[in-house]
Amino acid sequence: MDGPLVSRYLTLPGGGGLTHHGNSCDITPAKEVSFIMKHKTLMVVVAASLLLFSVPSLAHHGDAGRYEEKLTVLTGTVVEVQLVDPHSIIVVDVPDEKGQQVRWQAELGGRNGLAKNFGWTKNTLKFGDKITITGRRVKSGAPYINLTEKANIVMADTGKELFRTNNYEPPAAPQK
Repeated sequence: MDGPLVSRYLTLPGGGGLTHHGNSCDITPAKEVSFIMKHKTLMVVVAASLLLFSVPSLAHHGDAGRYEEKLTVLTGTVVEVQLVDPHSIIVVDVPDEKGQQVRWQAELGGRNGLAKNFGWTKNTLKFGDKITITGRRVKSGAPYINLTEKANIVMADTGKELFRTNNYEPPAAPQK
């Protein structure tokens, strides 16, 4: 036979199968077909489980060495609040030493944790609110601050604390 090799599989009425390869045929007993199918299903289940369980472990990352250990305190005006999982973002306009507005991003825990642990809703922080945040600035010097450790958020006008990590300690007062 000079054409391409064609392979076909036919399931037989009592189970098992017939595989046709060009000029030859193979008969597979029903028990063997059942064994193969069970193992294929098991392999698919194992592969899917590994994929599902590996994604969360790859998605979460540490921040060792990414942020300064020294705490930074900023007071500014809320521009935007993104309450999402796994990390929420607060965007704040903060005046620099020259009075120019610098747009900062503050990263904190996800929406579900903020709601469960601190009672946050979509109305906890709104556009225009004045807040003071304490956290660790990114080492690159970008206007980005982490609020997942040693951090808190306070309403600047009332002093009401909205958020505090378990390990928060107020920064030492500057030496005079």
